[in-house]
Amino acid sequence: MHCRNRKSSRIILLLTTAFFVGCNGCGSSSGKAASGTTTSTPAAPPTVTPVSATAVTAQYFGMHVHNTNHWPAIQFGAMRLWDAGVTWPSLEPAKGQWNFGALDKFVSLSEQSNVQVLMTLGFSPQWASARPNEACPYGSGEAAEPQDIQDWRDFVQTVAIRYKGRIHEYDIWNEPSDPNFFTGTPAKMVELASEAYKILKQVDPTVTVVTPGLPGDTGKTWLDTYLALGGGNYADVIGYHFYVNPDPPESITYMVSDVQAILKKYGQSGKPLWNTETGWHWPAAFTPDQETGYVARSYLVSWGVGVSRFYWYAWDDQDWATLQMTNTDGSMRPPAQAFAVVRGWMLNSDISPCSSDANGIWTCSLSQGSVVSHVVWSQSGTATFSIPASWKATVMTDLAGQRSSLAPSQTTLPVGPSPVLLGISGS
Repeated sequence: MHCRNRKSSRIILLLTTAFFVGCNGCGSSSGKAASGTTTSTPAAPPTVTPVSATAVTAQYFGMHVHNTNHWPAIQFGAMRLWDAGVTWPSLEPAKGQWNFGALDKFVSLSEQSNVQVLMTLGFSPQWASARPNEACPYGSGEAAEPQDIQDWRDFVQTVAIRYKGRIHEYDIWNEPSDPNFFTGTPAKMVELASEAYKILKQVDPTVTVVTPGLPGDTGKTWLDTYLALGGGNYADVIGYHFYVNPDPPESITYMVSDVQAILKKYGQSGKPLWNTETGWHWPAAFTPDQETGYVARSYLVSWGVGVSRFYWYAWDDQDWATLQMTNTDGSMRPPAQAFAVVRGWMLNSDISPCSSDANGIWTCSLSQGSVVSHVVWSQSGTATFSIPASWKATVMTDLAGQRSSLAPSQTTLPVGPSPVLLGISGS
């Protein structure tokens, strides 16, 4: 995959969006009895559908944010800090000289927004690098392992202590199979992971440690080697970057299956699987329906095949990503609206694995208690979908959040690459 250079500064986010949730039966009334005493009729308790233990959580909807001035105007539940100016070289540019300003801001904003932080520990400052003059797009020597393992230990411990109780999740390095990011060996990465794991757990036994995220098809061989060397012993979660660029999101399902086979081979299949980075980049290009559809379809198909976190790359990237959430002035683009809408569809729902028919029409079932809705799209082009009578669908919602009624006599529906939600009015 292409290497992401340091991100340029961007204009402060201008657009703020609010989403309101309606309340049925809210409010109260009271009256005077003939005798002058006040009486009231106790309101019936609201019917609450309990959230299933297997339902989609808020943390599933992850995001990368590069700059605290570009904080998302939509709700999201988790954030991975990469390309955010908080790698080891930025935090400790000279031995013993620390700069936590940017990371402090990210953590504070995350706490205010109830967003879980996944902190990526990685890159070597030039002063600590085993190969300080080695070329790296991010900075000389940064892709090499540290020369002295004690410097790595000190870095991990300093961060863990400072953010104990505030940062609860850490992943180790970024895409070590790519020499733009790591020029050491899998064995060296296992050593770095094992040292970090021990220190993180000593400081706070409740933290979650994630394996290094490896990218796309090229990362699978490296993952196999890493786990063969025992790397899985130093992680609570398996992280992977399910890049399928320029292919459509449905290809994620096949890549997940390949990764799950590797995990099973090494006894790691019982651990949660997180997609710690995915987006689309050059040469991929999109029509408006495709770009909104890709966002929604990515989240829909991934949950159904066992991915329990999905960190989109990225909220405020206009340099490398071609499927962009925001404009250069910080205003939201339609894909950001699609992210918010599909989050609303999926949150607290049980979702069956999405499936397709011979015509490339995909469907997913979303259920909350006894209420079942269905999402439909066509992977390529426009197609005619026959609405099953058993769905009893009366309303359709698109990725712009627009609702429209379905006539009782309507039995077919034109569908395209942008999914629509079919449900029952009032549900």
